[in-house]
Order: sequence, then structure tokens, then C-alpha cells
Amino acid sequence: MTRPHLIAFIGLTWATIMFGGCASLATTHASDPRAPMTAQGSGYGVVAAGSVPADGRSVPNPLLTPALSALAALLGAGVGYWSTQRSSRAGIIQKTNELEIESIDRRLSEFVGPFMQLSEENKTLAAELKRGQTVSDFRTLTALLTPGWRAGLSSGDASLLSVVVDNGVALRKLLMENGAAAVSPQLIPYFSKASTHFRFLELAYKGSLDENPARFGDYVYPRELDGIMALELVRLQTRRELLRSAPYRPHGAMQDLDLSDNLAKP
Repeated sequence: MTRPHLIAFIGLTWATIMFGGCASLATTHASDPRAPMTAQGSGYGVVAAGSVPADGRSVPNPLLTPALSALAALLGAGVGYWSTQRSSRAGIIQKTNELEIESIDRRLSEFVGPFMQLSEENKTLAAELKRGQTVSDFRTLTALLTPGWRAGLSSGDASLLSVVVDNGVALRKLLMENGAAAVSPQLIPYFSKASTHFRFLELAYKGSLDENPARFGDYVYPRELDGIMALELVRLQTRRELLRSAPYRPHGAMQDLDLSDNLAKP
């Protein structure tokens, strides 16, 4: 039984008990000779409260039982209405939270998770490619645009480069198809820069750009995006756990990602 149904059940049960209790009280007063009653008919139609006819029997007030029954019905209707309203509101809140949980699950499974996994793989491959280079601040894009660099690669490093470029194409596709709708708006400028980098990397690999590393130096991969994506992952997971821990409580809108000042701007 869900919480909304439980609330409604309690309310109706309470109303039933109240009705039964009031009806029982009315019957008891009507049948108990010791129970003082309201004015009874006698003489001119009035007998003092608690008076007893000649035969010793207490005369029940014919208005008492209907009055108590009506009161019980009124209380029951009020409790029933309150229970229904509370149950309906709790049901709406629960459904809203469930839909948000589903939305977060989709963001994590369709974009955040795949992007972080593939990006980490690409970073590892690029680091391995860098090991055979003499430049301390090696960047794949500018290296590709350096005359003669690609021709000097070993067959193994050439294979690594090919995979890095292919992964870049896949990462750009993820960004274009799911990125904007899956994360906090603060990440969009970083996504734009990363997407531009992957496009230039693909074009450079195909030989479609001029061999001028200085010209394209501003379009290397934004390394700060890795740390920002980790923060976004925590933000989404924390929100999901909050919704799961209190499914019947309204939580307001999810806060946007709070980027710390030490992260480089896009």
C-alpha cells in the first residue's frame, strides 16, 4: 500500500469509528435509566430533564440519535475530504519526483557516463602517444599541424593517433546529440570548445587544414572539462539520492552546477 492510499485508509477508518462511537453513545443514553436526558414531553408537553414517567421507564429523546448521527457524518465527510486532498497532493509529489529520477537516470546513462568513459580512454591514449614525443607540453592537434611530425611516427604511434581521432569524432557526436539537454547550462561553453577541438582534430588528421600550429593553438582540448564533468556527475547523483530518500516531499528545482573559481574559463 502506497503512502497516499494509507492516508486515505486512515481517514476513512477514523470516520467510521467516530460514526460508530456516536451511534453507540446515543443508544446508551436512550436505554440507560440513569442517564439524564433533555426535556421530555409531559403535561403541557414538557418534562424536566432527567424526569421519569410513572412506570419508571426513561423516555429517550427522539432527536438525540439523529443529531449525533448527523454530527458523525459531518465529521466523517470532513475527515474524508482532508484525507483525499492530502492523498492526492502526496501522489502528485511522488509522481513528480519519480519523473525527475527517470530524467536523471537518462542523463547519466545516455550522456554523462558514456562521455566520461570515452573521454578518459582518449586521455589515456593521448598520454601514451605523448610518451614518445620530445615536446614537454605536447598537444595532439598542434602536433598534427606541425610539418613532418606525422611522417616521423612509428606504426604503433600512428595507430594510437588514429584511435584518438576516431574517439574524438564519437565524443563530438555525443556532445551534439545529448550534451545540451543533459547537464547544467554552465557546461555549454566548455562543450562548445571541446566540440570545436574535435572537429579541428578530425580535419587536421585528414589534411584539410593548413600546417600552422600557432594559428590553431587556441583550439586544443579544454582539459578543465574533465574536472567539471566529475562535478556534474556528483551533482546529478546527489540529487537522485535526495529524491529517492524522500519521495513524498517536494524538493524544488535542482540547483545549477556551482563552478569553483579555480577552474579555467572556457
